[in-house]
Amino acid sequence: TQSTWGKRSRTLCQMSSRKVNYCAVARLSDKLILISHVFGQTKSFAAQAQANFKKIIEAPKLKDNPKASIMMKELGSLFHYDATSGTLIYLVVTVESYPQRTAFKLIAELESKLFQPYKAQIIQASTENALGPQLAMTLDSLCDKYDDLAKVEATHGIIEKLDSTKKVLQDNLNKVAERGDKLGDLQNQAGMLDCCSMFYCFFVCLFLFR
Repeated sequence: TQSTWGKRSRTLCQMSSRKVNYCAVARLSDKLILISHVFGQTKSFAAQAQANFKKIIEAPKLKDNPKASIMMKELGSLFHYDATSGTLIYLVVTVESYPQRTAFKLIAELESKLFQPYKAQIIQASTENALGPQLAMTLDSLCDKYDDLAKVEATHGIIEKLDSTKKVLQDNLNKVAERGDKLGDLQNQAGMLDCCSMFYCFFVCLFLFR
């Protein structure tokens, strides 16, 4: 019994720690969902995610806003979708803190692995989730890859380190103010914080627009 409980606990821990939870692809012409795949989440989560995806597909204003990220409060997740191809709509569901840029990077890679290699199947598919079973391993591998932000997004690690450095300097500045140290010391600390902020912005811009 303890062993079974331990396995369940580890499974629940892994589920809660995942950043990429679900992906789906649908054909725009008839709104048929070709792929619906969940990663480390419950069947209930998958059902709710698919229901929300259908709402996005059927939304009258989808043509006006073919690419966006939407917060779904009932799931506590971000829904990133892209229908700019005009043929298919791709969806990736992530945790709220997941970078939007990386989510769309995942979608772009999913599109490259799906559209050309499976073009005939996409056209011929007539049942829901027709491509799901044969692409399950590919999707698992792709989402495992993007679940580790440090591997796919160089800026993520840099931003985390810079945020940490900035926080340390801010804490030091607050301590100086609390101790009532000399104004000159306080100004020096403030200057250091400004330099850190400029350094932070420079590297973020460098990597975001490279």
